[in-house]
Amino acid sequence: MDKIILKEFFFRIEKDLLLFFKLNQSLCDYYSVSKIHKTRILLRKFLSFFEISSFFIYSKKISNYKITINKNIKKLNCTRDIDVILSYFDEIYNLFPDIKYFYQYIKIKKDKLSKKIVKHFKKGKILENKKNLVYYLDFIKEKILSNDKIKLEEGFQEIIYKTYKKVIKATNLINIDNIKSFHKTRICIKELRYTVELLKYILEIDNDIIIELKYQQEILGKIHDMSIFLKYLEKYKESDLFSLKNYLIKKQQVLINDFMQTSGKLTTLFRGKD
Repeated sequence: MDKIILKEFFFRIEKDLLLFFKLNQSLCDYYSVSKIHKTRILLRKFLSFFEISSFFIYSKKISNYKITINKNIKKLNCTRDIDVILSYFDEIYNLFPDIKYFYQYIKIKKDKLSKKIVKHFKKGKILENKKNLVYYLDFIKEKILSNDKIKLEEGFQEIIYKTYKKVIKATNLINIDNIKSFHKTRICIKELRYTVELLKYILEIDNDIIIELKYQQEILGKIHDMSIFLKYLEKYKESDLFSLKNYLIKKQQVLINDFMQTSGKLTTLFRGKD
């Protein structure tokens, strides 16, 4: 493993960090679906980065960063749920015109949430200030680079396979009668995917692995979308939309069947390491 590649790994993190603070500044002024999405992606990257760092460095500060990031991801996921429902409007409206009243209800919720998110960014509590975080990133870089190449490679491999085992365990525990079990698997796949994407250049990981993880994550994401949609329909009491609910349940079942038929590929991503 070349330490020059490892330095490039830290350079990409620094670049993402600068983008993150730029997005933060923009979101202090107005809500943007695309910018919120990019911010969530960056937060997940940073979460994987700090998880990787904690393997080599014991630090309360790293633990606190992970806690803060998880809290912010959870907060931003509320807006993700609303934005997902709105993204299905064109497809659903053609089949169920009565849904327009439900969408008015959802848009009101989005307006309220959007204002809360903008206020949240204005408070500047997403992460520590840029100067302190960049300084701490230099500290992590120095500590990790002080290890010899063999220890680093073995450590990175162990991180990958530890995260991979979570995916295998979650997949084996999937229960078609428990929709939450699919969501738990999605979270584990997401964690593995971001870890693999961060370390792919260092460990020369086959890009087909990332493609497969993205594919499985996408199916599970759509299954989750249907669950979110159904949850908000249950909250909406002004009108009965049983035909729409049945449509969403059937759509979800098709996605579940797709995942169950293809999820076996997850067990062979890292042959002999599961």
